[in-house]
This record gives sequence, structure tokens and C-alpha cells, in this order.
Amino acid sequence: MTKAPSSKPSYKMPNRWAPREYQLDFWRKFIHEKSVNRAILCWHRRAGKDSTVLNAFAVKAASEPGLYLYMAPSQKHAREIIWTNVMDNYDPETGETFQSKPMDQAFPKWLVERKLDQEMTIHLKNGSVIRVLGSENYNSIVGVNARGVVYSEWGLPEVSPESWEYIEPMLQANGGWALFASTPRGMNHYWKLINGVRDDPDWYYSLLTVEDTGIVSKEQIEKEAKRGKPESSIRQEYYCDFLADVDSALFSTEHLETCRKNPTPIDDPNAPLIMGVDVARMGDDRSVFAYRVGADMRSVPMKTFTKLDNVQLAEKVIQEHARLKPDAIIIDATGTGSGVYDIVYHRLSRTGTRVFGVNFAKKAPDTSCLNMRAYMYEEFRKWTEIQDSTLPDDNRLHEELRVISKDYDMNGKLKLQDKEKFRKELGFSPDLADACALTFAHKIPGRMFMSEQGLPQRAIM
Repeated sequence: MTKAPSSKPSYKMPNRWAPREYQLDFWRKFIHEKSVNRAILCWHRRAGKDSTVLNAFAVKAASEPGLYLYMAPSQKHAREIIWTNVMDNYDPETGETFQSKPMDQAFPKWLVERKLDQEMTIHLKNGSVIRVLGSENYNSIVGVNARGVVYSEWGLPEVSPESWEYIEPMLQANGGWALFASTPRGMNHYWKLINGVRDDPDWYYSLLTVEDTGIVSKEQIEKEAKRGKPESSIRQEYYCDFLADVDSALFSTEHLETCRKNPTPIDDPNAPLIMGVDVARMGDDRSVFAYRVGADMRSVPMKTFTKLDNVQLAEKVIQEHARLKPDAIIIDATGTGSGVYDIVYHRLSRTGTRVFGVNFAKKAPDTSCLNMRAYMYEEFRKWTEIQDSTLPDDNRLHEELRVISKDYDMNGKLKLQDKEKFRKELGFSPDLADACALTFAHKIPGRMFMSEQGLPQRAIM
């Protein structure tokens, strides 16, 4: 008697998905060989990076019981793009195209014990728990012991980089894994992460542009450009260019690079020597002295100081005045910096040196700028577009300048990204950039004019 064939369905992972040829190297090392447990996929738009990491995420969760976190840039992004969005998918076995939510494709019904829509949580039949959340909500996982985490679109500005600082020690302790997938969004926290680990043998790093995959033609990209897509966005999204300007970037990368490469200009005897002093606020922040003589911000090197109180820092400024005889000293007088300004002004008021204190939040002389911080940076930006302007060859300075981002208020006034948000993105304050920008906070006349006037000025703007 012939035994009837079993009607029990055959299940396998990944579900109705298979890696493309250019995705195989990552898939082999991360899934089959398990030779890496940290990976960054810097792949161009439409290269399938999100579906790749999501299905790798699902395979790991289905085979190794534990808690797994899928981190979107924000809670809103997590619900709209990952949880509720319906997408077209391709079944490699049947050749059929089908529509499905990303999580439903990666975690099919036969694998799921229960799904909680409000909490964006999935419980698998093998005991694994999947949580989808925004990176800003990392505090909600205090005390958990995750085995793996995916960071989707890690390069977006709304990402909270400190979430990785919180989760990484947890993964190190239990041998867990982490995947990062994103296209570039300028030289921000994503760029910093890549530069920190790209040569680390414990990390897998893959950068793929359209020239590597061939799945997006030049004709398709040209069509997007004709429809108005900015060149900077094309460079970022299709060519993974971190140096391409972000739409909100204040400074042009091209102009910054030109200022960096320009030869030092011939000394202008009429150009005043202006000294900008940025005062450290807290922790690892640095106080910085920057100097500018007309188009030259390179000849006099910047100086940095840490862990100085107001009296000590003021004394350093006075020593620099004795050494260089600057025509004007412009000091960050916002908050604690006002103490440094007061000391310096009272000590130097009789020397003829112009000493200015600048409160970044105060009203700007240009009504198109929201405040003094926006004004002095806008003047700085204009200066970088002058043909002969020169900047120091300092990587940290250029990193800070590239990440300074702009916006406009409801009245159309220029405003800049909050310094605390900047600090969260890069892990440090833009101290060098602020010191340089301070040299533009007040218009200092040429030396010939000052020799005729010869009077010190006290002003807080």
C-alpha cells in the first residue's frame, strides 16, 4: 500500500525573498558563515539595503531565541515606513510580485505567535521577541538584554546616535550583533561611525554605488535630475557621496575645499588682525582662539584650551594680546563667557584694542538673520565664497563646518541648527567653527582707518 504524501507545508527562511548577487557577500558572512556580528551597509538608494537587513534580522530571530530590536530613525518613521507601509515584493521561487507590509513579509504568519500593533511588537513561536521603535525611544529598553539590533536609515539627521552608545555595551556583554543600513546624509554621525570602524576586522563594511550594482541606469538618474532633484541629493543617494552637500547645509563643500587648498594670500597691511574667542561650556568642550587677517585664516594657527576657569582663560587672552597685538578681540559672551569678556575688556580698555562681547542669542544687525549666531555664520559663509579666502587644513574644523545646518523661521529669517543637537550628532561641540565665525560677528575697519580714530570700543551684540 502506497503511503499518502504528507500535506504538511514546508517552511523556510528567508520568507519569499533571496539576496541579489551583490548582496551575497554580506549574506554569506553574516548568515551562513557567521564570521561577523557588526556590519554597515552603505548602499545606494534602491539597492535593497532595508530588505536585506530586515530579512537577515528575521533569519537570526527565527533561529536564535532572544530579544531583537529594529530601530528606525524616529517612532513616526518606524510606524509609517516599517510597520504599516505596504510595498511591492518579488518572490524569487514563483517569480510573482506580491504586496505586503515589510514585517509581514519577513515574519510570516506560520512563524508568529502574536503581533501587537500598538506596541509594534512581534512574539515568535520559538520564543523570540521583536520590537520596532524609534531611536529616540531607546530609554524605553532600559534593563533589557537584546541579542541583536538593526539600525535602519542610520544616516538621517533625526537619528539619536546616543542610542548606539547605550546599546553597544549590552551587545558586547552577550555577544550580540548589530546591522547599520543607510545612504549618506553628509559628514554626520554616520560618517563618523564608518571612519571609526571601516578598518576594524571585527566589522563588515560595504559601500555600493549605482556603478557597482548597475540596477539604476544613468538615464533614470538623469530623468530625476530633469524633474528637479538636486545634484547634491543625487550624489548622496546614488553615489554614496558623503561630501555632497546636504540640502540644509550652510556651507558649500566645494567652497570649503577651495579655501582649504588655496595658497596663503599675500599679506594685506591694511587688513586688521581679528581674534575670535569661543569659551568652553562644559565637560570636554574646548576654548578656542581663532585668527583672521582679511582673507587669511591660516597664517596664525588656532589655539585650544581645556579645563580653564574664566580668570585663567581671560589671562590667556591677555597674553595673546601682548604677543600678537590684535586689532580686535571678539569674545563669546553667551552665558559663562560673559565673565571672560568682562575681565578682558577691563584689562585692555586703555590699550586701544577693540574688545567686543557677542551674545549668540541677541538680535542681529542684519534683519534677515534670526540672531547673532546666524548672522556671524552667514557672514562666514559669504567669506568662504571669496576667491582668495584660506582656511586651516584642519580635519576637525572642516568636519564641524560641513555639519552646520540652516533653516528658516516662520518669518523667513535664517536660523541655525541648535548646538545641543549638533553635539548629539557628532559627540562634540563646534568649538573651532564658532571661534572662526566670531571673527565675522563685528565689522572691523581697516588699520589705516583705525589709526585715525584710535579709540577702544565696548559693545555686546
